[in-house]
Amino acid sequence: MRDLALGVPGEFPLARCEGCRLLYQNPRARVDQLGLAYPPGYGPHAREPELGRTVRRLDAGGRWFLATRLGYTHLRPERVSATDRLRALRRRRKYLDVFPPWTGQGRLLDVGCASGKFLRQMGAVGWRLAGIEFDPEAAAKARAATPDVFEGDPVDAPFAPGGFDLVTAFHVIEHLPGGLGEAVRYFIRRA
Repeated sequence: MRDLALGVPGEFPLARCEGCRLLYQNPRARVDQLGLAYPPGYGPHAREPELGRTVRRLDAGGRWFLATRLGYTHLRPERVSATDRLRALRRRRKYLDVFPPWTGQGRLLDVGCASGKFLRQMGAVGWRLAGIEFDPEAAAKARAATPDVFEGDPVDAPFAPGGFDLVTAFHVIEHLPGGLGEAVRYFIRRA
């Protein structure tokens, strides 16, 4: 199968699990070939990270919603009008989609952070950030959100086990050469 979405060169053989019908690449990518998956200008990594509209437009009502419903007590505004509260309640689905519940001390690790868009968004609401990114071009951009970005294989990251309150990984597992088992073991050690 060719990459029709992003135009990454090469053929990617696919297999389907008979039990759950999951479609996956088989054989998995090898570590020494991962760089080929991210050619110069690879779309998701080449784009400039910007704050999403929901984060940019976070007003007193939105901060009230995050503080009262998702635990972002440090964002609680002093005064919130009834109109702002109603507007925030109408936007609750967007807030719930964009913001994870506040956990512990607010230490967040984003594995596969790409160019840092999610890191920037979470930094805007107070999370202490770290990231892991395999692609050097993307890692350089992510460092604008936090200097604490490890470039390379997630398994080799120097972060201490238990050093984070929240570990996120969006569109990552399908890129790991070790597959799901290795990824799950990694995330369990980090959280």
